[in-house]
Amino acid sequence: MSAFHTVEELRGDRIRHSSGDGMFAATLGFAFDDPERAWLKTEVADLGRKMELWRVLSSGHEIRLREPNKISYLIPTKGRLDVTTRGNAYSAESGSALMFSPNERNTHVSPMFHRHYEALVVLLSAESIGQLMPGSKALLRDFEMPLAGSSEKDASLRAYVTFLASELSKPEALMAQPRLLSGATTLLEDLFVSLFEPDDATDAKRQSAGADHVRHAEEMMRGRFDEAITMADLANSLNLSPRSLQLAFRQHRGVAPREMLNRIRLEEARKRLLKADAGQSVSSIAFDCGFTHLGRFSIAYRKAYGERPSETLR
Repeated sequence: MSAFHTVEELRGDRIRHSSGDGMFAATLGFAFDDPERAWLKTEVADLGRKMELWRVLSSGHEIRLREPNKISYLIPTKGRLDVTTRGNAYSAESGSALMFSPNERNTHVSPMFHRHYEALVVLLSAESIGQLMPGSKALLRDFEMPLAGSSEKDASLRAYVTFLASELSKPEALMAQPRLLSGATTLLEDLFVSLFEPDDATDAKRQSAGADHVRHAEEMMRGRFDEAITMADLANSLNLSPRSLQLAFRQHRGVAPREMLNRIRLEEARKRLLKADAGQSVSSIAFDCGFTHLGRFSIAYRKAYGERPSETLR
């Protein structure tokens, strides 16, 4: 069955004032655009690591709510999203996203040219992200980020959230298996953390870790390639800041640490494909090597080795 479960399904000009710490937990005001055709449905999948993936479907509504302790990442997939907070106005449609620190905001969603409004929402603990990025804007709990998808970081995050929602919606959600979901969530966490990291060009004066730290990090990667490990976890194990480790890999290897981990996983996957038993498949080998997105694995493998994983297996 799907990893999503329905939290609220309403019709009519009323909404239940929910309790707890999920979506709409602290609703200060709510109204449907058209009470005669009003409906709202919310679904959630628990990703672990204090992170939730929500899906919102609505005929169109306006809501004022307070989010006291979570970062909200909002991706409209059908229709338009308009948010006002702290006197600032933001909007997003398909192909863009918005992200907010814990705040109080007024949100209006409308179907526009679609039959209904639909969006994906990731709620993640502001405290957890703040611990991963000491000194970052996440710790200040006071940021508003319109993400147009024009940068590689924005596009990668939005694409992965969309992929994850699609996989977890399937009747037999393979991605919902604990090991795969843990790997997917750690990658998602890394993608969020990367949004708060300054670009190398604007951060050139920051001190990086030395070459020895890079070698030790690579040893840990080779020993734990099949585990769900974030780059923040890796940096903490070496008593480094994530940014220092990032700069060290850029300086000594010319790639980001996440890219190096992917290379190590690709090497291991190729070894296993070349000596695979008759009963093994590309997907099982990819998953065993720490990959959670088969499409991306196949593209990266072909780029690295000039053939598809299935060709190597044959």
